[in-house]
Amino acid sequence: MNEAQLKKRGKIKKGLVSQLKENGTTAQHHMDMVDNYLTMWDMAQALEVDFHNNGVKVMTSTGSKINPSIPEYTKTNNQMLRLLSEMGLKPVRQEPEVDPDEDY
Repeated sequence: MNEAQLKKRGKIKKGLVSQLKENGTTAQHHMDMVDNYLTMWDMAQALEVDFHNNGVKVMTSTGSKINPSIPEYTKTNNQMLRLLSEMGLKPVRQEPEVDPDEDY
């Protein structure tokens, strides 16, 4: 995981924990659920890298087939949304990174 991803991961964790505190739900099992969410986020990031690097279709010994990372990515994201819902949380909004040196 690169530095930008670690920074984004930290912001997500901070946002989720902040929401838990606002809701008054800071028991250890809720914190464990945040860690589970972040583990799934890590998995989703790895799956995304795979289908960006290898494409939507991959070659096998029997021919071309859909990259297995595509359905796994969808399943992982759906599970992440279910976990947030179970905790009564919303996805943490990420502000786009802006390069102050870049002209628009």
